[in-house]
Amino acid sequence: MATKSSNGLVEVYDAAQRCYMPGYLRDIEKNKCLVQFEMANGQPAGGPKWFDWSVVREVPDTVVGAQLVEVSAGLAKESA
Repeated sequence: MATKSSNGLVEVYDAAQRCYMPGYLRDIEKNKCLVQFEMANGQPAGGPKWFDWSVVREVPDTVVGAQLVEVSAGLAKESA
């Protein structure tokens, strides 16, 4: 279930495109969430729309101080 995070950022599953679209949670009413989408330039992309909560997920806040690790996919050589 979608809950309002401190940044309000949520993702809505688009079954036609099989991907999640980012938006901002504006309101919750029973089993529906009101989501406002934005264009790349930050302007609102039309009016906010209601979605069933089952297709909305919360985006976690950015983790500060996380360590980035690079893993090499090389093959290990055995010595005889």
